[in-house]
Amino acid sequence: PSEEKKSDLDDFINYAKVIVGMLGHKVFEPLISTKIQVASENIEFYCTKRSANAVGVRTADGFVVKSGSLITSSLTDKCPEHIKRKRDEYKNKIDQNYKLIEDILFNTPSGAACFVSGASLNGLIEWKTKEGKNIKDIDAELSSAR
Repeated sequence: PSEEKKSDLDDFINYAKVIVGMLGHKVFEPLISTKIQVASENIEFYCTKRSANAVGVRTADGFVVKSGSLITSSLTDKCPEHIKRKRDEYKNKIDQNYKLIEDILFNTPSGAACFVSGASLNGLIEWKTKEGKNIKDIDAELSSAR
């Protein structure tokens, strides 16, 4: 499977853990842990692939690409079809310079990374903090700290 599909599956598992936890079930959580923490919420992440210069944040609802972010003007041949549809769906939120004029919510960091870059990317790796840490590394640090 492609890197994007692997990332989407990782995202699906992470969101399943959050949803099941919100329902009060401790199926995926260690019994010792008593608190569910939304990893990396309110930390700003940056994606600069293929001339994109986008800023995003993780929320309980997904991943938000912030207004003012610059996205690429062109799409690669490997850009997923659903991303091409998203670009068309949100064309009224993108100005003539390919700058977002509104925040846009995505289900996953990978969907957001593909949207801003016009390519197939793993958002867990491509979205990074100012210090260069990606979402995958931050999640691993938070998991090991529990």
